[in-house]
Amino acid sequence: MGEVAGGAAPGPPRSGLVSIIIGAEDEDFENELEANSEDQNSQFQSLEQVKRRPAHLMALLQHVALQFEPGPLLCCLHADMLSSLGPKEAKKAFLDFYHSFLEKTAVLRVPVPPSVAFELDRTRPDLISEDVQRRFIQEVVQSQQAAVSRQLEDFRSKRLMGMTPWEQELSLLEPWIGKDRGNYEARERHRLTKYPLLLQSIGQNTEESTERGKVELAAECCREILHHVNQAV
Repeated sequence: MGEVAGGAAPGPPRSGLVSIIIGAEDEDFENELEANSEDQNSQFQSLEQVKRRPAHLMALLQHVALQFEPGPLLCCLHADMLSSLGPKEAKKAFLDFYHSFLEKTAVLRVPVPPSVAFELDRTRPDLISEDVQRRFIQEVVQSQQAAVSRQLEDFRSKRLMGMTPWEQELSLLEPWIGKDRGNYEARERHRLTKYPLLLQSIGQNTEESTERGKVELAAECCREILHHVNQAV
């Protein structure tokens, strides 16, 4: 019979209808993925944004330390701490900044702008005036922005794949953002204390000396950040 019960002959569904249905499902799935990725990475769009969330900052710092490339991020964070110091403290702290990031033999040496490198080759760092120190720091930090942006992008992509550290900790914290500030900050401070200890343990189990030095310095930076957080509370 050519027809069944007065209807159209049975057969495979029309390809146009199938493509419409599948297309709609794919679009919904992609929209859901996009929404989830935006929610998951909303705190990691820029370094300024991350710095407002110490626990998220620690997670990012641990991530870059595990990649053995913490120099650019630590350089920017160290510069931030220098900006909060008084003149005498800042001048002394600049020497630490120099030996950590600018000196040619520094473990965490970062790319130094040619103009700054030229001046540092001519002048001892302890003889540089406070104004020039600030200018050098600003120029060095500015030159790290591209590297830090790449690290943030890498963190975001790795987080979507579940490959970033302390994801469970962050997932427990993030629902409290914007809802209960006191509860959120208490939970955040509780988690902050774990990061330096974890990095210290990683450093102790890293065999290669240069990489171990980078991780240990990252752990020290974590302790300094934790100290600043405690002072601000």
